[in-house]
Amino acid sequence: MTADEIKTLTGSPDYYDRYEESKGWRQIAFLAGRAIQSAEFNELQHIFDAKIKSLGNAMYTDGAIIEGCTASYSPQDRTITLEGGKVAIDGMIFTVDGTELTLQNDDDVQIGVRLNHNCITEYDDFSLLDPAKGYPQYRMPGGYRITTNAEWVLSSSDEEAGFFPFYEFSEGGIVSRVSEFTNTEYLEIAARYDRHAHGHYIVEGLKVTVLSGSPAGKQTFSISEGEAHIHGYEVVLPYSVRVVADELPDLAEIESEVHKYTGTFGRMKIQLNHAPVENIRNIRATKERAVSITHGNYTGCTDELPDTSIFEIVSVSQGDKVFVNGTDFY
Repeated sequence: MTADEIKTLTGSPDYYDRYEESKGWRQIAFLAGRAIQSAEFNELQHIFDAKIKSLGNAMYTDGAIIEGCTASYSPQDRTITLEGGKVAIDGMIFTVDGTELTLQNDDDVQIGVRLNHNCITEYDDFSLLDPAKGYPQYRMPGGYRITTNAEWVLSSSDEEAGFFPFYEFSEGGIVSRVSEFTNTEYLEIAARYDRHAHGHYIVEGLKVTVLSGSPAGKQTFSISEGEAHIHGYEVVLPYSVRVVADELPDLAEIESEVHKYTGTFGRMKIQLNHAPVENIRNIRATKERAVSITHGNYTGCTDELPDTSIFEIVSVSQGDKVFVNGTDFY
């Protein structure tokens, strides 16, 4: 928290803090014979915080799950159960307790952690009165205490002040927010080697199953729990999730499929070689029919057929005599 935020939280005009990150303060040099200012103690805490956060931000990105914090959804009572654990936010590690959150509708919503800051005075906690018995300040008020607690909440926007998203609820299921848990130089070297050598790959689990009952134009999949390496970083999905995606098939144009008629009474069910079909542009059928031809009355006569396009001559006969293809006619 900044000095101005703490001053507003305490509501006291007697809080002083001149710390600003841009000033680059690293230490406070206390000099003998000079009174120590209350502002210097406040500034000293900010200097320590800045050092700790610089190390924390070098190790973890905002929203990194350090321990626990798994999420599951129960469609029967529309509740999201969140496990307690530890998370990294702004370079600091916070403990968050487990809880259950109830959804009010089917709208997409963010599931994350909100940091709540409070100021505890001697009126809220009498133990803050000076406990040094026998000294002039005994049972006199001293400094306030600033507390920060993390809690699971739902939010329609991850830009809400003090809110840090970890998961999304979308299309009736929880979607894991895959993030790089660390960003140290050493792990980046290892991750770069892994993705150059192997790319993305599944270590275990993460089986994809197609579910029925999808809305029009959508496909619904179930992804089981498991572990994978994405962009060189380990990603663990501790629970199965349901994902609804737009139905975007890969289409190919088929010039033609030839099928021989084997039906009866002019009806036939055709099993396509390329399925499923998005649309059929045209159908061409070759019809078998019998025609009578009067043979010419001289030797070597050529008889013309009445059709201009003939795929195959099935048979030629005259009364009981059947002529042989390739011998009697060509």
